[in-house]
Amino acid sequence: MSRVIYMSLIYISLTCNVNSSINKNVINNDFRKGNDTFIFKKLKPLQSDKTFGKYLRIFLKDLKRNKLNEDKIKKLILLSRISFSFKKYEFILKKAKKISSLNKKNIDVFHKTCNLNTKYSYPIFNTISKSLKKFCNNLFIKMAYSSESSFLLEKNNFDYLSKNLENYLEGRNQSLFSKTLKKISKEPNVYTLLSNLVISNADKKNLKINDEILKSLKPESFQSIEKFKAQDEESQNLKKLKKSQLRHSFKKIENSFKLFKFERSKDLVIDTLSFYLKNKDVISNKYAWKKFTGIGKRFLYESHYDFATSIFQTSNIFNPINSESESLFLILWTHLLRKDYRGAQNFILKENLIENFHKISTKLKFWVAVSLKKNGEKALAKTLYKDIISSNPLSFYSIISLKELNKSSNKNKEDQLISNNIFSMEKKLNINQFKINFLNSLRRLLIWLSYKDYKLEEQEIKFLTNLAPKDVYKNPKEVSITKKDHERLLFTEVVNLFANKREYLRSFKMIHKSLTFKKFLLNHHYLKILFPFEYFNEIKKIEKVIDPIVILSLIRQESAFNPQAISRVGARGLMQIMPSTAKSMEKKVKSFQLKNPDLNLKLGIRYFKKLLSKYKGNLIYTLAAYNAGEKRIENWKRKIFNSEDPLSIIESIPFKETRNYVKLIYRNIFFYKWLEKKSNLSVPLKESFFITFKSTH
Repeated sequence: MSRVIYMSLIYISLTCNVNSSINKNVINNDFRKGNDTFIFKKLKPLQSDKTFGKYLRIFLKDLKRNKLNEDKIKKLILLSRISFSFKKYEFILKKAKKISSLNKKNIDVFHKTCNLNTKYSYPIFNTISKSLKKFCNNLFIKMAYSSESSFLLEKNNFDYLSKNLENYLEGRNQSLFSKTLKKISKEPNVYTLLSNLVISNADKKNLKINDEILKSLKPESFQSIEKFKAQDEESQNLKKLKKSQLRHSFKKIENSFKLFKFERSKDLVIDTLSFYLKNKDVISNKYAWKKFTGIGKRFLYESHYDFATSIFQTSNIFNPINSESESLFLILWTHLLRKDYRGAQNFILKENLIENFHKISTKLKFWVAVSLKKNGEKALAKTLYKDIISSNPLSFYSIISLKELNKSSNKNKEDQLISNNIFSMEKKLNINQFKINFLNSLRRLLIWLSYKDYKLEEQEIKFLTNLAPKDVYKNPKEVSITKKDHERLLFTEVVNLFANKREYLRSFKMIHKSLTFKKFLLNHHYLKILFPFEYFNEIKKIEKVIDPIVILSLIRQESAFNPQAISRVGARGLMQIMPSTAKSMEKKVKSFQLKNPDLNLKLGIRYFKKLLSKYKGNLIYTLAAYNAGEKRIENWKRKIFNSEDPLSIIESIPFKETRNYVKLIYRNIFFYKWLEKKSNLSVPLKESFFITFKSTH
């Protein structure tokens, strides 16, 4: 117990920090909308900008295919001069024009022209420059092939080849490089030099050389590589053999499970674990860990706690780097399921999970806090709950942590999740206070967005959001803005743009990224963008019995309000309905019709309502069935869900995707209710996972 007290002392400073930040984060219900700058609303790209953007995208596609047309580039240069926002592009296009006019005869001009910079502050120029470099590489090997063998003995040429050799050993230039090697084989000095160069580079950079190039090398070099290749092939064959044997063992374990021969299954698991540990150098630990932890869960569901624990503990030895927290959670989970809270605490202390609290996943953090609370360490658990809320406010576990804290106080504490730290300028900025280059970048972003060119859009955002105050404001001193507020201004502008254009998924990703890297706090403004009320009125017209917020929360997760969305398995529209499900309700409906928002909502709500009725308002079962299918839920209910605790049921869902799906929609419901000022924080946990049907009277 003294170790726990010691851990509590470690956390005193954390408690102070968390509490001080929480006290500041009081919800500001009088959110100041009028202070949003939203410069985008005052900008409109000109037709000349749109025309340039259109032809630049054609130029980039051609360049990617190693095609450069001098006349087209000349036209693009003229368009850049008459455009408003793309004038700076003339510089990089002139380089492209020079490269397009190169011929195979003048090597000195080639070296001068193809000496390109690929480290510009403007990311799109880097992309263009790298593509031009690839074009140069292709032209160089054509020159080498059509020239005398002595061509590659010249220092500039040999240096260029050495510097860009990787481009010829991999990618589209392999065939021509192989032909060049065969051609110079008649010149022993050059041939030896080049063969040795290929071998040394391949060895240093661990590059695979294709058979065509291998056979073109000098025989002595070829033989040494062939020997290495043979050894590598032998190693690959061994890996395939051992993985095949491991798969066969897993099938045996699966068959014994089906026959309920658990003691036989245990023997097979021990043998299979032993086999893997002897051969772990040639079998992927990611594959093995996933299979063994899955087997451990099967034993756990059958209440073979000790054996499940031993599997999880052994698997923890070879867990993949990104699965460390999950591996530790599984061991802790076995203690919690058997209500061995003392054992859970001992495990927490043994693994130093409190000292390393900042390193572990939010999920593991939460269950560590639960374990300590169950064992009587309420003060420490309370501190850990606050840390979870502070570090990841959008998490499902933060909401549950908040509910846990709310049990000990009658005061609702959503203010611990949502900051009042809203970006607001003391003086409202006028568009004339911004530099023209900054405004041009905003216009370019509007162009990329209109063309739905996500790569160019992403690169423009990267440039835009990293601009220093001196590059944005004509007179930074007059604006008098802190560095932090400047960053918020740029970030808020882009997020507002996406939300305004109904590109919700893009705005979601930006806000999530900023919260992950702790750039900004979750405030009311960002929350409204993260949880838009798109199609809310349409839902209310269709459905009078189910709370429309539940449907809204599901749509946010399924399609991010994109009526054209199609999943990898063929689910369509706002509520991601499978065509087969739609036909079961409306025989004449066609797959393409599911992109119609009204029809999709009607069918989706009808299907969801049917599931909700079937599972008597149980949100977990309903959502899991909507995501994974009704048959699977029935199977899980019989074999796995052996607890009344909603959190235990969620953590026991076998599919990671479905587990996260249920958690995220519950999270969505919470925040939508908060935005509607219908907080459900005081609703008991178990009750909050049930949906009641409204009376129509």
